Amino acid sequence: ADILANRGAFRLRLGFIGVVGRSQHDINVNKPMSEALKQETEFFRSHPNYRGVAHRCGTTVLAQELNQVY
Repeated sequence: ADILANRGAFRLRLGFIGVVGRSQHDINVNKPMSEALKQETEFFRSHPNYRGVAHRCGTTVLAQELNQVY
């Protein structure tokens, strides 16, 4: 959580954004991306170590941030 909050030993100018990728099993069974994104959001919101930085985590947040970088 400290690294995701950009407080660790390695700091990035734009910070870190945590994501949870789909597993090979999810890909093989054709799990819809919408379901994978819901599970990713729920993971960060419910995990005790990541609750405090959940607003800065997830594939959707990553996409938004990348679209703002020139």
